[in-house]
Amino acid sequence: MTSTRDLTEMGAGERAERDRPRAAHAVRRPVRARQAEVECAWHRTRSEEDMRTVLGAVEDEVDRMTDLANALLDLEELESGVKSSEAEIDIRAVLQSTADRYRTVLRREGRDIQVDAAATRYRLSEPWVGAALSNLV
Repeated sequence: MTSTRDLTEMGAGERAERDRPRAAHAVRRPVRARQAEVECAWHRTRSEEDMRTVLGAVEDEVDRMTDLANALLDLEELESGVKSSEAEIDIRAVLQSTADRYRTVLRREGRDIQVDAAATRYRLSEPWVGAALSNLV
């Protein structure tokens, strides 16, 4: 079964236009799997712990699918030649935002993430820096 993690990696690694439709179609499988989990959760009596497990899995997959969709849109923007806007940004704030976005999933896996950086301002394209940091995490 293809996971959205695999799809995210494929979306980040494959830049050819012909692979984007394949990635978009491949998203359907994990979406349908999550839909089935939610449907079962609605129709079965489950403990609070079981519900949290199901909701956590759904949340993780939705986050990964969102990352994939954003990566595909970012690739399209890059290849279209549109220049990304730049602004003075606090790199520590961008690092912290990235860490916060992944902290719940990492903790669920027994890992943690911390930011140890000075509040330094740079003229950068925040979406691209954020995407690069997300790929590193």
